[in-house]
Amino acid sequence: MTRTIQVRAFLNMAKDALGRPLGMLDGYATGHALALAFETTVMRSPEGDLAICEQVFCTLNVGDDPEFGTPDARAVAYRAQGHRSLSVGDVVAIDQRFYACARFGFKPIDPPAAGDLSAGTGPHRGPAPATPTRPATAATFPPLRQVSTDTAPAATTTASPQTSPQPHRLGR
Repeated sequence: MTRTIQVRAFLNMAKDALGRPLGMLDGYATGHALALAFETTVMRSPEGDLAICEQVFCTLNVGDDPEFGTPDARAVAYRAQGHRSLSVGDVVAIDQRFYACARFGFKPIDPPAAGDLSAGTGPHRGPAPATPTRPATAATFPPLRQVSTDTAPAATTTASPQTSPQPHRLGR
């Protein structure tokens, strides 16, 4: 079994007739346009996919901020490309499994249709520019978190595939 997995983050680009971001307002819905903004390779985690989704959320929201520790080079590159924070309605793909960022944690979703996915342009604060940029890749950056295969993880670090450890909370 391979020890590494591909992780990608897609920003939800769907807007309503007034130009408001549908993903942030209502969450992900089938048919929303998604733009690849981040990809990396990480070590397979015994904590499961939802723990990896939470790591991606933290990396793309505060990973570039020195107030939260040493900045992650991938997060710095992601922000340098003009990308916004990962938010409600955005999607994280782990290999070919997809998860929508919800108001609380992540929810598994069916794979989006190929026509709903774009190859990644930036910045994603508004309309995509005419010249595409490449998202941060694993060839440049280390994994989100190294998982040791030499020792068994502590029982307190595992999570069932149905729950997310310490999920993010948006809104109150």
